[in-house]
Amino acid sequence: LLADIQQYLKTAPDDLDWRRISPDEIGWRLLNDGKGEYLEPGSASWETELTPPADHFDARLTVESPLLKAGAWWVRAKLQDGNESRMVLWIADLAIARRHVESGTLTYVADAVSGAPVKADLELFGWQFDYARRAGRRITTSRFADRTNEDGLCFLNPKQLTPGQQWLTIARTADGRLAFHGMST
Repeated sequence: LLADIQQYLKTAPDDLDWRRISPDEIGWRLLNDGKGEYLEPGSASWETELTPPADHFDARLTVESPLLKAGAWWVRAKLQDGNESRMVLWIADLAIARRHVESGTLTYVADAVSGAPVKADLELFGWQFDYARRAGRRITTSRFADRTNEDGLCFLNPKQLTPGQQWLTIARTADGRLAFHGMST
């Protein structure tokens, strides 16, 4: 999904489809595009007994799921009468925090549960849509890589982060963990 977003922006489309550049729109795309391009075969299923309150009052129930691996999960809930609800459930095992400081941007990568610092490779992808340009390339992109130190920190030089661009930051660890932050300025 993240690679597809970057590739789409690199093509510099004249008519930008905002749903194609937002990771949060994956659920909408799965339902409405009908391609199912990011779906893998069913990974898990489980059943939960529901006991609705009388007179159609709302109830809240915490449902335990077998989904433990980090990633984006397409979850479908189906009731006996055929009603169905679908959603994307994001499970993170890494977290990225960014803070603008006087001389640049400080990026911190940590374990999502403990908050412990994590050494990770960073991929930064920036893009900007030029509304004023009438002809030629209306989208410009840039890309660079860096890494965090043992304290989970990486100082990004402001010369690396082109002003006005929105940035997608992707953190990857040697053991395959992944997190992303963006698209933000």
